[in-house]
Amino acid sequence: MKNLLKFILFILLTICIFFIKNYLLLLLLFVMNLLIIIKNKVSFYEYFKNFKILLPFLVFTLVFNIFFMNYKEAILIFFRIIICYFITYTYYKTTSDLEIAHTIEMFFYPLKLFKINTRNISLIISIALCMIPILKQEINAVQNALKSKGAKLKITNFTLILKPVLISIIKRTGEIEKALISKGYVDTI
Repeated sequence: MKNLLKFILFILLTICIFFIKNYLLLLLLFVMNLLIIIKNKVSFYEYFKNFKILLPFLVFTLVFNIFFMNYKEAILIFFRIIICYFITYTYYKTTSDLEIAHTIEMFFYPLKLFKINTRNISLIISIALCMIPILKQEINAVQNALKSKGAKLKITNFTLILKPVLISIIKRTGEIEKALISKGYVDTI
């Protein structure tokens, strides 16, 4: 029940961030998130390492919004996205994939009235969350292999990365399917 409440508060907070127009209130949310980070002993290094990856997208969004709207509104959107990132990252780091799956199953429990299997929904989401690091590993392995062969990584050579990654992911998906069938989570077709 604690995880369900945490999930609902997370969803409400991330939605509310985009309706807040007061910089002071946004700063208060940021400080509150920092306190949660400190309390849960989440690494600041990981935050800023991943934030560095997101920074070009944020700068592009800021510049794009400055051209098409008021600069004050563009800066406000910039800060909203930053705070939303930090809150989402904190939620992800303080909650395990299994807890997220069980929470989503409880969240969707009312759908059982319409004969929807919420266990399958949570299983799908859990598998998707577990596949993100695997996908990242596969892309890095293919990129390193191509670099060692002397291939240039350009947009035109995107198929050199995409084909091996897709083949590897399809193989991994087959392995996951066999494991789920052997554990009795899914029926064979």
